[in-house]
Parts: sequence; structure tokens; C-alpha cells
Amino acid sequence: MLIQDLWRTGCEWDEEIDEESIAKWKNWIGRLPEIEQIRVPRYHFVKGQEADYSTLQLHVFVDASSNAYGCASYFRILVAGKPYCSLVMAKSKRKYKQYVAFRIGEIHSLTNPDEWRWLPTKHNVADDVTKWQAGRRFESDSPWFQGTSFLNHFEELWPQQPQVLEEIRAINMFHDVSAMEAVIDPLRFSKWKVLIRTVACVYRFITNCRRKIAKLSIEAIPVPEKVKKLAKVKHPVVFVPLKREEHQKAESYLWRVAQAEVYKEEVKILLKNQQLSRSDRHRLEKDSELYDKSPSLDDSNVIGMEERTTNAPFIPFKLRCPIVMTKGHRITTMLVEYFHQKMGHANIQTVVNEMRQRFCIKHLRAELKRVARQCVRFRIRKTNPVIPRMAPLPVQRITPYKRPFSYTGIDYFVPVLVTVGRRTEKRWIALFTCLTTRAVHLEVAHSLTTQACVMAIRRLACRQGTPLEFFSDNGTNFKGASKEIVKRISADCEEAFTDATTRWNFNPSSAPHMSGAWERLVRSVKAALSELDDGRKLTDELLLTVLAEAEDLVNSRPLTYLPVELGMEAALTPNHFLRSSVTGDITQSVAKSNQAEALRDSYKRSQHLADLISKRWILEYLPMLNQRTKWHDESDPIEIGDVGYVVDEHNRKTWIRGVVTTVYKSTDGRIRQAAVRTTKGEFKRPVAKLAVLEVRDRKSGFKAEPTPVLRGGAM
Repeated sequence: MLIQDLWRTGCEWDEEIDEESIAKWKNWIGRLPEIEQIRVPRYHFVKGQEADYSTLQLHVFVDASSNAYGCASYFRILVAGKPYCSLVMAKSKRKYKQYVAFRIGEIHSLTNPDEWRWLPTKHNVADDVTKWQAGRRFESDSPWFQGTSFLNHFEELWPQQPQVLEEIRAINMFHDVSAMEAVIDPLRFSKWKVLIRTVACVYRFITNCRRKIAKLSIEAIPVPEKVKKLAKVKHPVVFVPLKREEHQKAESYLWRVAQAEVYKEEVKILLKNQQLSRSDRHRLEKDSELYDKSPSLDDSNVIGMEERTTNAPFIPFKLRCPIVMTKGHRITTMLVEYFHQKMGHANIQTVVNEMRQRFCIKHLRAELKRVARQCVRFRIRKTNPVIPRMAPLPVQRITPYKRPFSYTGIDYFVPVLVTVGRRTEKRWIALFTCLTTRAVHLEVAHSLTTQACVMAIRRLACRQGTPLEFFSDNGTNFKGASKEIVKRISADCEEAFTDATTRWNFNPSSAPHMSGAWERLVRSVKAALSELDDGRKLTDELLLTVLAEAEDLVNSRPLTYLPVELGMEAALTPNHFLRSSVTGDITQSVAKSNQAEALRDSYKRSQHLADLISKRWILEYLPMLNQRTKWHDESDPIEIGDVGYVVDEHNRKTWIRGVVTTVYKSTDGRIRQAAVRTTKGEFKRPVAKLAVLEVRDRKSGFKAEPTPVLRGGAM
């Protein structure tokens, strides 16, 4: 109230206030310490018994002034025949422009005049709320908390009511415009077309009632012949489909309902302005959402946005004056859902462009995104795997001091045509990759059979030593080779391998990212072969020579950064592990920890060189593998019972839907593989190839409406 009084005086923020306001301020500040003395009991009536509450009364004191209006309510009971009072609640308001005009009628309709009593100002505690008066006390035992004095006496001693003669006053008429109220609840409908047809049928019913009074035939919606026979109609009937005009009336009705519920005051002002001249029209408040829309009413009393292209005759009227709607209303949501489905669940921009031709909706893109997230079909169409955080490197890739090709990845790539006599035959290239040193070994496979694969592995073992572990994808030839190797080891052919614990590890199907360590080198080998291609036809002998050259070229690539200054040590290459240097010359000068002993023993010298290379691998190459280059974010783990799609590299329409039956945890505890049961059988796939649809709440198990999150993973 003090601030309002200052505003009325026109006092600026940097000006000194007048003496009257200073006196009010000091009076208010001086009474603030009294708040510390106020004590409010926990119970209204500490001495009251349960039987005493049968005499409980509620007394409400009200008052109004030019500054504010307020009320204070009190409980009053009789304890052992003695009255006691206690404050229940007090409230005040300052803005009451509409109070006098509209609240009087509400008070008269809800209360009886006999329930009201007149009080002198000295007995009305509500005056403390509306007026500044000196001498008012607010202690715990003051009338403000204990009620006015006469309430503590019997009713016979209360102030007598004066006899008031009927007062003749001037009658003031207040004209108000009522906004439209919804007759049909949109919340009972789930589709926009159904709602439109229902409202149109209501208009058809109203029209038929008028036609019946005029003794004209009624118009009915066409129905099957069986239904016509069951209907008993005494009045002439004409079967006519819903007309365009009825649909337009239904749409206009729904626009008006939505606008009246959200822009109630604005609708009233615009309706009043229709009856006023331009100079007398009311203006919208600046804080109204429609203030910057230049709103106007059309012939159906629907609010439209009056744009600057109003005078363009070649532009359709609905584009010049789009209908104003608000985000979040049920009618708006159903309308957005209808356009989303009408446009074939297309992208957001397409639907926005279509709706802007007719409607002006604030934050339309946000509303469309919300609707799209709840659309199951849209979620299915837009669903894509999301890769979780990149897994730690397997131990086979970061184990030093091991012989090259101890841990080997194997893969085949495109066949090569060779000339044999007068015919042309296919030859496949088997790529063996050392997972630790990144060296490659190339062998020729004459077919994709298991026997050809086993012979290629045998040649690798003879030249490089038998690997401890193999890694490959799920090719049928690799599966057969794995069984053949196990069979040979368990039989009489242990001499084929130096270690009987050789193991074959298969990556799940459709998981090329899990074999990236050797899949990446396929491209390097292809690039080397393309450089060695002279355009002539290949023979088996020429193919072996080209593969040997390509193998040496790939194994000469640097694994670490190249030196930038002369005299620095050469970059580490896979050939350092295979033959102690890039070129194979081991007579070059190398610093030694025990040079004298190394010179005496050539074997120790070779071991010393191998140790130096391994130390360089640890110091120079291993730190380069430590950082994750992508897939940094975490994601929710896939669970048994999740429904999703098995993703392949073809069209989305060929994806197979299935249910997760088993999950497999990797070494870091994250789930990166799962078994999925489909109509075509059960498959084991990486979760990077599973597009999971979240159709239920994972904690409660009930159906939910989350954002379509799809998960995946990789080693």
C-alpha cells in the first residue's frame, strides 16, 4: 500500500518522498519489532473438551476502504459456560475493480441477509486490515488474536442492530459479454476427424429439428440397408452425407471453444468492439498473448491474425488471416496430430509448413515434437540404434612382450580373378592381423571352404607361429575351421600348433565395428594392391608376388608420429616386430643397456633388440590407443523382455521385430550383445544392431510415453 501511494504521487525513483509517506514508513518500521513478541498457540482452545465443540461458531468480520478490502474469521465456543475466541484466518486484497460490479450479486446468491450484522468501527477487527490506525495492538492477547470484546460476552450483550429503512439508490446497469462454453468435451475424443463429424452431426440434428417444425423432410446420414429396415421413422427421411457447410460450422465451433477457454478476456473485448466505432474500441492489454497478433473476428466470430498481406487479393483468405490457436489445448493437440498423420508422419518442417498456411500457433515446432514423440508409428520410423560409451580395449590388443600374431584377427575380402590356362578362376585373400603389433599376413585361399581356411591358417602357423587366439566374424567357413582346429588339436595333429590352448572367438553377426582392428586394414591392403596393379591379368604365381609386396608395404607403415627433425629415431612400424627394423637390416647401431654382454652373445643381443622395440611400443604407440574418439555418452542398458527391431543394412521395411531373451555383459559390465527371438528364429546380435522401442516403464513395468531411445554398443 505504501508503494502504491508513492506511485500515485508520481514520485520518481531518484526523488525524495513527501513527509506524509515518510511518516507512514516510519510508523510501519516502528511496529516491525512487535512481530517478535507475537506467539500463536498450537491449539485454538487449550482448555476445550470434546463436548464443548458442539457450541462451536464461526464469525467473519469484513471491511472495505479506498485502499483495500479484507476479512478476519474467528472460532467461538463455550467452555464451562464461558465464551472463548480464537483467530482462524485473515486475508486482504488491494485490487478490487471487479469486486463492486460483479461480487455483490454472488454474495447475495450465496448468503442470507439475516446472516449479516452491522458493527461499529471500534468493534470491527477487519478495520486493522484496511485502514491505518494508531493504537492498534497485535499482541497474543489483543482483540486481533482473541476476537473483538463483545464475542467474549453472551449474545444478549452484543451490539444491537439498528433498524434500517429501505434505501433508494440509483440503478447502475453493467453490460457484459459472455464467452462461449463447450457443449461437447474434446477430452472424450482421441481423433480429430471423429470430433469434427460428431459436432457436424449435432448441427445436422439442430437443422433437422427446425426442418421438422417446418414440416420438411429430415436429412439423415447414409446407413446400410439392414439398419434402414430396423429404423422406425414416421417423418419423411432423405439420406444425405454430411455437407461441407456442416463441417465448416463444426470447425468454426471448435475454434471458438478453444479460443474462449484460453483468451477469455480477449474474446470479450473483441466481441464488444464489434458494436463500437473505431475510436471507441477497447484495446488489449500489453501482456496479452494476442497483443502483437493484431487479432480480429471473422464472420464466424473466430479470432484471426490480421497480417500485412490482407489487401492481397491473389492470396487465399485463410493465408492472409490465419486462425490463432494456443499450444497445449486439447483441440490444438488433436489438430496437430491430425496434420502429423495426414502428412504421412513426415518430418517436422513439412508439417509446420502445411499448418502455417491456415493457423497461427505459438511454439508450433515444440508442440509437433511433443506429438511426434507420442506417435508410435513415428517412433518406429525414426528409431535408430544409439551406441553406448566405447568399451575398453580387449587385453589382446594391449599385451606387450608377446610374439607377433599371438592374437590374430582373420577376415576374407573380395575375390581376385586369376588366369589358369585358358580359364579364369577366383582366388580369395585371407587377411591375418596381429592385434598387438598391427602387422598383417596375407594368404591365398582357392575357395571359401573350411579346408581352404584351415590350410591358410596352417601356412600362417608355419611362417609366424601358432596363434594363441583367433578372432573373426560368424562366417560359415570360419565356424568350420574352428571346429576343425579343435578336432585336430584333440586328435593326433598337435604338432600343427605349438600350443594346444588355441581358442577361436566369434563376434556376433552384423557387428563389423567389433572387428574394426582388422577390418580397417582390409582397406589398407586394397590400397596397396591398387598401387601394384599394372593392368595385366594375374596368374597364381604373380598373385603371390603381389601379395608379398603388398604385405611388406602395409607392414612398413608407421604406427606412431613421424619424426620431424633429422637424427631422430625412425617411427615404429609392424616390421620392427617382425624383423627388428623396417628394412630387415639388424646390423644398424642401436643403444644397448649392456653392450658388452650383448656383443658376446648374439642371442641376448636379439632379445635386447626385441625388448627395446616392445618398450617403444609401450611408450609411443600404447598412449595413442588410450583416448576414446567417439561414443562418449552412457545409455540405459537393454533388458530382457524389451521389444525392438533387428537392424540390417537394407531398407527399414525389412527389419525384423523381436523380443530380447538373453543379454550378455562385456568385461566392463555393460551389455553389448543380446539374443533376440523373432519369427524367423533366435539371433545373437550386438545391441548396436538392435533398435529398441521403449513401450513400458522399466521400473514399474507399466506402459509409458518416453522419448524413443534406441541403444547399442561396441567393443
